[in-house]
Amino acid sequence: MRLPVKREETRTNAIKRGRRTRMNDRASRKEVPPSALTELDEFLVQSGNPLPLEQAASHAIRQWIKAQQQTANAGQGYQWKCLFLPAGSRLRMHYDGQCFHAQVTVDELRFRGRPVSPRQMTIEIAGAGRNAWQDLWVQLPCEKTWIQAAKLRGTQQKNVQARPASPAETMELAAKGMREALQAALTLVEHIQRNTQQQVERRTPKSRRREDEMIDYCKAD
Repeated sequence: MRLPVKREETRTNAIKRGRRTRMNDRASRKEVPPSALTELDEFLVQSGNPLPLEQAASHAIRQWIKAQQQTANAGQGYQWKCLFLPAGSRLRMHYDGQCFHAQVTVDELRFRGRPVSPRQMTIEIAGAGRNAWQDLWVQLPCEKTWIQAAKLRGTQQKNVQARPASPAETMELAAKGMREALQAALTLVEHIQRNTQQQVERRTPKSRRREDEMIDYCKAD
């Protein structure tokens, strides 16, 4: 059934107005506040940076997104034995002319849509008898280069060893040292007491020293 001409025109105009409103809303949401652009432009001039304002704004937005992603993923990751892979890390393996990828999501390593271990990943790709530390390469979040898992493990272990101890770790080490020293002292005291008791028990009346007999004599009084 065809609507009357007037009603049809009214409906068409309403649709057009709705489209214009949505387009204006999208445009307003995409606009950067002029004050922010002015502040960025002044910073570029003061710092002598030749980067155009548009490129600087685009770069700043990307950096902000990256920082937010890093904050959201802080503390999350997959623990591969002694190697920690932060959330967002990617793993890669080349085999038989193909390249296979997996990614750390929250606290899981996901390959082909399901959680796996690095060894399970290499077995699915190339079968048993593979060394995951040698076959897998890792790309950490916000990094462009890939590094072999074995080398990354060695680098991470060196960094942990070279890192100065925090105040909490220092206190824990001191407390551990005190506990060990106290335990050693108690063990030594027990050893001395045991030896002394054995020596007293081994003395017979014939071999007792004169001072022991005097002590018994005094006790008798």
